Amino acid sequence: MTRSSEDIGDCPARNTRSSQSSPAQSQESAPPTSTALYEITMEPMLKDTVGQRNSSAMKLATFVCGGNSWSEIKSKIFEKYKSKCLEIAQRDDNGTWRVLDDEVDQSHFGQIFSFRLGSHVKKLENETRRNDWLVAMRQSKLSLSIYKYGNVVATKNQLIEFTNASTIQEYVQKLHAKWDETWNADYPIWRLWANHIVRPPLLAWEFRVNQAPPPMYLHASSQRHLPMMPDCKHFIVAFLQESVDIANQRLALFQQALVSKREILMAMENDLTPISDDVAAPLGFNDIENV
Repeated sequence: MTRSSEDIGDCPARNTRSSQSSPAQSQESAPPTSTALYEITMEPMLKDTVGQRNSSAMKLATFVCGGNSWSEIKSKIFEKYKSKCLEIAQRDDNGTWRVLDDEVDQSHFGQIFSFRLGSHVKKLENETRRNDWLVAMRQSKLSLSIYKYGNVVATKNQLIEFTNASTIQEYVQKLHAKWDETWNADYPIWRLWANHIVRPPLLAWEFRVNQAPPPMYLHASSQRHLPMMPDCKHFIVAFLQESVDIANQRLALFQQALVSKREILMAMENDLTPISDDVAAPLGFNDIENV
């Protein structure tokens, strides 16, 4: 029975062989056939870093991919697993991490995927070698590593560094979207501001994006952009005026609450019956001794 690549779901692999299944039903003893010129069988695994061990990687279902050229096979692999790559990490010569801004496409195939046969990682340099390799691999089973953040993130420490930088970069973009029309600064100032935002607690991050820049960053920006000082002054005045308006609104609410309470107390006082002057005090009341 022929089993196509579309029949294999993109879910964690599991052992489907039971005591009742015949050898003809197992994938190892009955590999799928195909009319395609080339065909490779892959065991995909999802990795956080390049250095993550295969044993701790997330195993996906075996994928059999056929095609009449390497480009066709490559395209099928990319389309099937491109969503597994969350973002591609980049690192400059100074060790600064950032997220690739460009849309991920097939030109990034080598940064996301790697093939391994046994202990050897295969690099496909030219078309002739690719075709020879595809012919040789038809009856073999390859390991396909899929890197969530690309092949630049090699260790756990680098993953932590990159995810922190990725979060800051995300909030730099949010700050630009919110404040570009009213505030200007060099990239390091935006980055410092974003770093100021992503402090605990996590629930406050989005709220802080809508707050005005901290004074120390306004000062740092003004030193670099003296022409922007009038705009910053107007911005601060507007911010203070808004704060005063909010304080006045709260004060008005407090005054209304006090007036309401005063009216309630006066109504209660009017409802009380005054005590007549000719009502005598209870007998013996004045004879009570202080204990």
